[in-house]
Amino acid sequence: MQKVKLVSFLISLFFLRLAHAGYEPTLDWKTLESPHFYLHFVSAQDALAQQTLIAAEAIHADLVEQLNWQPKAKTHLVLTDHIDQANGYASPFPYNRSVLFVQPPAAGEMDMQDWLKSLITHEYTHVLHLDKADNVPAALRNVFGRLWVLYPNVFQPTWLQEGLATYYETDNVLRQGRGQSTLFKVKMREELRSGFKSVAEVNMASPSWPLDARYLYGYYFHQFVADVYGEEKILQLIENYSRNWFPFLLNSNASSVLNKNMNQLWAEFEAYLRKEFQLEQEPALLPSATYNGFFKQSLVRARDGSVWFSGYDGYEQPGLYQFSQGQVTKVMALNSLAKLDWHPTQGILLTQLEVHQEYNLFFDVYHFDPNSKTLTPITDGARVHDAVWEHGGETFLALKAKDGKFSLERLNKAGKTLRVLYQGNGEVIADIELSPDGQSLLATIQPLGSSRAALHLFDLTTLSWQQLLPTQFHSMHGKFIDDNNIIYSSDQYAERFALYQLNLERAESWRLSRDGGSLFEPTPISPNDHVALQYSAEGFDLVTVTQTPSNPSADAAITQHQFRPVLFSVAVDAAELDSNTPSANNSRTKSGAVEFSIYPYRASQSLSPTFWAPFAIGNDNTVEVGLQTSSMDALENHIYTFSGSIELERQLPNLLLNYQYDRYFALQANHYHDISDDDDPATSDFVEQNSQIKMSLYYPISRLRERWNFELALAFDTTREYLWYQDDLRFIREFNDPLVGIALHYDSSEYFLRAISPNDGRQVKFAIATSDLMDSNFSGSRALLDWREFIQLQREHSLAIRAVLGSAEQGGRNFRLGGDFSEPYFMRGDELVEHRFALRGYPDFSDQLSARHFRLLTTEWRFPIAHVERTWMAPPIGLEKISGNVFYERARMYGHSATVIGRFPLQDLSEQQYSSYGVELLAQLRLFYSLPVDVRFGYVIGDDPVIGQTETYISLGTSF
Repeated sequence: MQKVKLVSFLISLFFLRLAHAGYEPTLDWKTLESPHFYLHFVSAQDALAQQTLIAAEAIHADLVEQLNWQPKAKTHLVLTDHIDQANGYASPFPYNRSVLFVQPPAAGEMDMQDWLKSLITHEYTHVLHLDKADNVPAALRNVFGRLWVLYPNVFQPTWLQEGLATYYETDNVLRQGRGQSTLFKVKMREELRSGFKSVAEVNMASPSWPLDARYLYGYYFHQFVADVYGEEKILQLIENYSRNWFPFLLNSNASSVLNKNMNQLWAEFEAYLRKEFQLEQEPALLPSATYNGFFKQSLVRARDGSVWFSGYDGYEQPGLYQFSQGQVTKVMALNSLAKLDWHPTQGILLTQLEVHQEYNLFFDVYHFDPNSKTLTPITDGARVHDAVWEHGGETFLALKAKDGKFSLERLNKAGKTLRVLYQGNGEVIADIELSPDGQSLLATIQPLGSSRAALHLFDLTTLSWQQLLPTQFHSMHGKFIDDNNIIYSSDQYAERFALYQLNLERAESWRLSRDGGSLFEPTPISPNDHVALQYSAEGFDLVTVTQTPSNPSADAAITQHQFRPVLFSVAVDAAELDSNTPSANNSRTKSGAVEFSIYPYRASQSLSPTFWAPFAIGNDNTVEVGLQTSSMDALENHIYTFSGSIELERQLPNLLLNYQYDRYFALQANHYHDISDDDDPATSDFVEQNSQIKMSLYYPISRLRERWNFELALAFDTTREYLWYQDDLRFIREFNDPLVGIALHYDSSEYFLRAISPNDGRQVKFAIATSDLMDSNFSGSRALLDWREFIQLQREHSLAIRAVLGSAEQGGRNFRLGGDFSEPYFMRGDELVEHRFALRGYPDFSDQLSARHFRLLTTEWRFPIAHVERTWMAPPIGLEKISGNVFYERARMYGHSATVIGRFPLQDLSEQQYSSYGVELLAQLRLFYSLPVDVRFGYVIGDDPVIGQTETYISLGTSF
């Protein structure tokens, strides 16, 4: 039955892998229903929800025509503002559903005229694309429902999925969407300069830079098909693939439509891009002061001339860095990339993400003292994206965002709001910077309806905005050189970002940087020297830009500007929202051309099973056939999996039910049979019937870098042993093992983007339970401590140490050691107090390794071997990483039963040490382009002369 449990888990993973712990169920959730959508939202977002639904219906009408597909059922949309980051996702399982985060991208970041419409377009393209099917798959859906294997487009590399959505998000005529943006051009140019990725690399969607390669390569591939073969071929590729009764046929699909396989097309694609970008005209990159690429942001200059910034290189925790005298020093770890501001006496003000009230991930303000190296939180759940000190250092200005709208506020050092200075109405604001005289605030603003951003100045006295540059200049990341001069980044004259200077008195701007790649976030360090971030194929690195003194009026790039005096009026009251919001009843309302109804959210509306998956599994002992299904509600609060099977020879039933409500309750119920069959009809077979029920209540306390979970559980475990003889079950004995107990889980482990395993932090579980409160074959209490420590040695190299202690009172159930099976750590495990643990080099079942008390110590040195990062199209199997592991294990068992002690009269089993050592090779695979699977190949030597084994083995999953 363990195989059935594995099959059920893998099937569920295909469509539940996006489900997290659910959206806060205590909020006042409502549903807007229109002809093609259910939109779920919190009542405070009534106006935004209505706007979203109207946009979604218009986008539906456009996309169903372009993709030639009409879903049979309505799509569920979830509108949520619980994360201070722009994002969204979509899935066709267990039904068509998309989640939309109500947080716009940073101003100028994604070239979207209306970020919400662009987000809906992108995610709904996914819905229609992944739902689309024809021929055999479509016919079989009438029998099996929304079975994941009947969705051909799900079984494509993610670059084809994301590329298509980015292609439809992009409009080259209106200059909106990522596909036509200068930043995408910059990224692809650097890809070509450093070496174009192969199709096998892009298939992987690996954690190498650029992390958005699937969007980048995917968009340009679809644009290549449209330009070279005609836009109609994009739809033909989708139509043809949607008929596949067997997935993964990428080469045959391309050959059928374009008469070339994917490798041939990829070579043609690269030639197309080289012609488009004409690399021979590109200047060389400037020499870098840092060399690790990946993410860096928010450069600020300190009083001593050093430059501080936040960064993340994929190998260790994001951090606060100092660049001084050509050297980069990591000062401290941070939760995430942070925005910084420097004050000569107060130190650094920074904003970073943190978990708020368990369900939310919000930006808050912290104070960093460079002298004591201490970080102190100032706000809690304030949603401050950026903050800058005012001159006295007693107050600071904060840029906040909620429900997609920005505001400017003045706060004191205790984090209390003193005054709301400006309430936005749809424009996106970023990168605030206080002027040297303290009278105005510089910001990057992207107005609603514009895909490009411009520098603006906010007068702190009149509370009004002044636009400094035209939006077509796409100016951003402005910093003051002095009261009259600003340095900024812009793509004004070329399809890359250069540094420019703006003189406020003369209303003139000119170009500062002539050489190098695209430059961002310039920061003055002297009158003629600046540091900036230069983009390359490895990410962002610091460079120094030296300005040659010149007469600006003689500069060929000089531009005269007419400043617009006022862009936005003074603060708008936040309560002045659209009063024409629908009422909270079931009445019909018509807005524009969309008719909809509104009612309280009902989980039951989306909880019904949508598919039945048949399966057949077996081994030398048994063959089972059965059905499996899973589902969840639209808010991901109710999640369940059910499977049932019959063992064919003996007609024995197996059942499995898992149910989870939000993050606070879980139920597992299993009834299965383990069978030992010696294939001799003259002898009887052994059958072990297991019935298990576990109910758990949880109380989680989460932070970004550490998670606690308190568990109260009630578990029933009944084991019945039978002999199968002459087509009949003959009962032998029964064991009842009810348990009531508590457990404490703690997890601060970190699995960094480029790491091979968790390589920092710890995981701890302490559980204690008793069998004495109910009728049981066992008695007394049991306790377990499982401590796992991960120590980063250097980049991907780590030392992993595990210490497990278990103890049961007289009459309690024994612990068992042995085997090489995987023991991953879960914050919620199947058992309250586990009684089986792996001990490599020793058999799964040995009486010597069964006792009431045990100690187990495991030490592993985990080291990288290769980042392969290739996925083949046939078969659709990818190899992401290969790593090695040298391990040593030692265990001691004591408290054996009298029967076992009697069998070994010459040995003191309580003093016996069981040790082993060996090596493992871990291959981190990707099945079907996206499903991660770890496979271990091991060689172990068990030291004990009696039961120790020298063997090779293969096992799924990591050792721990």
